[in-house]
Amino acid sequence: MSWVNDLGTQGNSQSAIYVLEWNGSACVQQLPGDASYNGVQLVPNSVAQIALAVDTSGHPFVSWQDASSSNSAVYMAGNVLNPGAVYYVNDGFTTGDVFSTAPGAAGNTGLSQSSPMLSIQQVLNTYTLHPGDVILVDTGTYTSPTTILAADQGILILGAPRGGANLQGTLSLNGTTSVELQGLRFPAGQCCQCNCAGPA
Repeated sequence: MSWVNDLGTQGNSQSAIYVLEWNGSACVQQLPGDASYNGVQLVPNSVAQIALAVDTSGHPFVSWQDASSSNSAVYMAGNVLNPGAVYYVNDGFTTGDVFSTAPGAAGNTGLSQSSPMLSIQQVLNTYTLHPGDVILVDTGTYTSPTTILAADQGILILGAPRGGANLQGTLSLNGTTSVELQGLRFPAGQCCQCNCAGPA
């Protein structure tokens, strides 16, 4: 299921494309944010003729027409992620949180919204991650450094919508590949240190 949500009521001149998937009993978000906040894609308010299709594996692809410029254009966005385990990270506060319902803490498991860990590194140190696993980083500022090693290849680290996840500590990719970073905000002029074995 896909639709365009007008964000004008939230003081935004844009709209967002929202997507839900059927899990056999209900329509649900594959990941938090797919049908809230900025959705899967921000689009101009002039978007029209939205269409949804899925591939043989059930991955959704959305296309739409954009007439905001002088020439009409058609765009498409797709999602080929097969999410595995989902881990939660939050700072010590709940202000503006999207993914978590409690502050992060060193004694938390990171396995639920109510028990987020305090840092990305804590998740990496505690669990053996596999391709497709997702770390959700909630709104807040994170000062501790993060090192992603070869064993953590193929993971997704997803920050809270609208740039709320601020990583002040250095993020290093060391010998890993196919690590995807989305929605994370870094200090000006800084992103990450990369010693990758392949595309990251």
